[in-house]
Amino acid sequence: MTFKGPDGALPPDYRLGEYRIQTVLGHGGFGITYLALDTKLNAQVAIKEYFPADLAGRDTQQFIAPRDAANAKDYQWGLDKFLEEARALARFKHNHIVRVLRFLETNGTAYMVMDYEEGESLVHYLERQGGRLDEPELLRIFLPILNGLQAVHHAGLLHLDIKPANIYLRRDGRPMLIDFGSARQATLGAADAERTALTPAYAAIEHYPDKGEQGPSTDIYSIGASMYHCVSGRQPVDAMRRYKKILRYEADPLTPATRLEVKGFSPHVLECIDWALEIHASQRPWTVLVFQKGLMGQGRAGRKPKPAAATPSDPKPAPATETGGWRAFLEQADVWKLWRWGLAGAVAIAGLVVAVAYISYDRSAPPATVAQSRAGAPDAAGKTGTEPPPPPASRWVPPDPSEAKKLQEHPAARPRVLAYTLKGHGDTVHAVAFFSGGRRVASASGDGTIRIWDTKSGTIQRILRHQQRDLGMVAASPDGRWLASAAEGDLILVRDTATGRIRGRLQGHDDRIHTLSFSADGRLLASASRDKVVILWDVERRRILHRLPRQRRPVHALAFGPDGSWLATAGADGYVRYWGTATGRKVGGFQAFRDQIRALAISPDGRWLALGGPRLLRIWDVQKARVRRNLSRAPGFVYALRYSPDGKWLYAAGSDNTLAVWDSQSGGLEREFKGHSDSVRAIALSADGRLLASGGFDRTVRVWKP
Repeated sequence: MTFKGPDGALPPDYRLGEYRIQTVLGHGGFGITYLALDTKLNAQVAIKEYFPADLAGRDTQQFIAPRDAANAKDYQWGLDKFLEEARALARFKHNHIVRVLRFLETNGTAYMVMDYEEGESLVHYLERQGGRLDEPELLRIFLPILNGLQAVHHAGLLHLDIKPANIYLRRDGRPMLIDFGSARQATLGAADAERTALTPAYAAIEHYPDKGEQGPSTDIYSIGASMYHCVSGRQPVDAMRRYKKILRYEADPLTPATRLEVKGFSPHVLECIDWALEIHASQRPWTVLVFQKGLMGQGRAGRKPKPAAATPSDPKPAPATETGGWRAFLEQADVWKLWRWGLAGAVAIAGLVVAVAYISYDRSAPPATVAQSRAGAPDAAGKTGTEPPPPPASRWVPPDPSEAKKLQEHPAARPRVLAYTLKGHGDTVHAVAFFSGGRRVASASGDGTIRIWDTKSGTIQRILRHQQRDLGMVAASPDGRWLASAAEGDLILVRDTATGRIRGRLQGHDDRIHTLSFSADGRLLASASRDKVVILWDVERRRILHRLPRQRRPVHALAFGPDGSWLATAGADGYVRYWGTATGRKVGGFQAFRDQIRALAISPDGRWLALGGPRLLRIWDVQKARVRRNLSRAPGFVYALRYSPDGKWLYAAGSDNTLAVWDSQSGGLEREFKGHSDSVRAIALSADGRLLASGGFDRTVRVWKP
């Protein structure tokens, strides 16, 4: 068989049944679109031909066939998907989706016959408008497109190739989606898994092999990318490049729409574009309707998170049969849904009562004391070795009495003024930590170094080089004795802060360690890794104390309770879990966010839990697992949270280049610290609360004083 070549198109006047080819309208790697004449109706139509040029070729008789046996399976799979798409699109009519009239099977391939209307693509329209659109024009085009996309999703389809070139504007200005990409995605079979069929600037990360499952939010990302192009006048940074940077805790190379120097746009429109462009699908709008409402200023309305399950953390807990504890369990088990559906009967209710009585015992039973738990003394039910179910609200005792005296003498002395900007790191500063009574601050950077700074003079005292580059975390024990650091791989180094010498090498993880936290007495260290495992370490003995059960999603944040008897963890699933440090067993938990949690802080008295994530910042009641306050004006994507030693103030840092401090009692925003030129990744407070250190993507450390 002699092939004309992968770019060979049908010649003019070629007949496909009653259709006569006139010219080529568009040509891509997976098909050719022609302008043709319907000779029976004397009307022009557009015909799309399935022709994956990498897999097949056309002979002199216009017959298309796979190039070899190795490509035959993928070619046939794609052809089947092309026909499936054509049948689905032909079933419904929508003003903003290209209308499929019929489909043909001939020449070893298939053809989709569509309505043809004069107009131009959004790409050409943008060129005529100077490369950008204003807000009214932007919404005039994209709100109808979203209506059409919603119909596509309801039909069980995805577009998978939304970009300005595939948004078509009719002569009267009405927009429509054209050139669906389902078939081209379908050709990515197992035999060629590394090959991708996408337009990088507009494709979500899950378009790439092994990077997630495609769904409605995949198309929403592409819509957001197209809108970003229309607002900024340039293509957005491709998702794979962003993904790699974020994975390394480096700055997202995409400038958020909210930080573009554009005028005339409502803040909620720009915020929604950023929302659609979140790298992780779980953080994007989950339906087209939710995204539309956001663009129209109706907020992020949508699915309501499940009510949080109560964690009976009161030192004087109610008995296990209290209504709140039962309701929390039943809501978490979705029993109310079963009741609404009319499926609850006498037998089911009886079974649930037994289940609740069994399960709520562990969650709501009066807690044994920490001493009893560790000694294996019997608890209220006669069991031994049981960790106290609630994280107890403990009275906090400052580690250094002299620092407590300073707090009493200077209750109003808090960081307010930028004292130093410390430069020298060659990469992102991922973590900062005070020690030596606030006289020293350590900073860890992706350049593979820990730098020790003098907070009085702002000078560097020591540079500690890690065995591996890409250093991701540093933590100092509250007593100032130990400095722990972690990098790419499974190694944690524990150093003596007085000498900088390595006193221990802790190995137990299988992937990058990205979170470290010491207990208040410095005896325990917790670490979390991308392997979805949290490990509790005995620092003195340099050994693993407990390896917590592997989670389904990564753990991003962790913190010890004030007395060290419990550990709180949170991560990508938006769930908070409490663990007893004596046994390593789970003792409670609740669903806090629908999106991921990236930052966590526990108040010094153990009563409040601050959680931060994508544009979310909330304070929860630890005892009742109930939201105490939603704090407004969260600093973008919240990366770090810290309570002041007296518990009055909550500090937060995030992606909008600022640090912010709230009155944790009233929830009022007290002030903002501005000085960084890029996202702030880490913050630390000295033991007396008088010094604040911050570090981030601009490679600097900043020290703030009263």
